[in-house]
Amino acid sequence: MKLLTLARDLQRRKARERQSLFVAEGIRTVEELLRSPLLIRGALATQQLGESSRGTALLEQLHQRGILTEEVGAEGRSLSQLTGETAEGKAASKVS
Repeated sequence: MKLLTLARDLQRRKARERQSLFVAEGIRTVEELLRSPLLIRGALATQQLGESSRGTALLEQLHQRGILTEEVGAEGRSLSQLTGETAEGKAASKVS
């Protein structure tokens, strides 16, 4: 399942419970998630995330850990329009 499809699916509580996954959104939250022992399944990022030094550092950390990262927001659409939520960065993580 593609990450964007998964993020949309995880908006529903039943999907989160069934898959034992949750979505973490925002730069600070994803940074903290990277410092936790939780397994990160993947990350969605807008193009704007890579335009700041903090966002670039976050993308590099995700890459170094081998976490699949997909850029979203093509054709001028924001991540919030794609998933129905607002965020610069999102990560789906497994609850252990």
